[in-house]
Amino acid sequence: MNEKTDWDKYIYLKSKTLDVFYQSVIKAYFKLMSNIKEPIKSILELGAGSGKITHELAKKYNIKEITLVDSNKKAIETCKKVFAGRDNVKIIHRDLFDTNYDLGYDLVHSQGLIEHFDSEKQQELVNIHSNLTRKGGYVIIFVPTPTKMYNASRKIAEKTGKWIFTDEVPMTKEQLIEIGRKAGLEYIADAKTKFTFTEAGVLFKKL
Repeated sequence: MNEKTDWDKYIYLKSKTLDVFYQSVIKAYFKLMSNIKEPIKSILELGAGSGKITHELAKKYNIKEITLVDSNKKAIETCKKVFAGRDNVKIIHRDLFDTNYDLGYDLVHSQGLIEHFDSEKQQELVNIHSNLTRKGGYVIIFVPTPTKMYNASRKIAEKTGKWIFTDEVPMTKEQLIEIGRKAGLEYIADAKTKFTFTEAGVLFKKL
């Protein structure tokens, strides 16, 4: 396994490039969400980072109960800024493998998370997504995927010293679907971002 990513180096807000990336990811999220017909009342994001994706989902779908979890203090402080003034939000600073919080969310999701762990930990994390979701609820997971565009963009970033995600290993949609299946999740739909660092997302339903 490569050296762990130093998330203190990550720019969570105020980056034009990051804003374009987020917009691409959010559009792909909305595409997956269009397959969900019932209201989503509660949402949990694991490895929340800035919390901007959950913020956009909560705004568009009028989600009332919001929980964000991250192990990085800088990410937690960013989430607090993004959700400032809202009183229906829990922001939890905790190891992602410590799941001592509420169960039974309508939607549990993550973006840019599981690819930073080895295969055993990836499965454990997806199991956690599933365990925290109510029966009949939904899970969305986005991961970088090794398209030609992703591979070329990453090589450029590495050569110019701008690549900080030292432990990131891209995954195919099929790999993600298989991990979800092992966690008791049923594949519903998938989507792909159009940004240079391509990501694949899968919507699952908990059986």
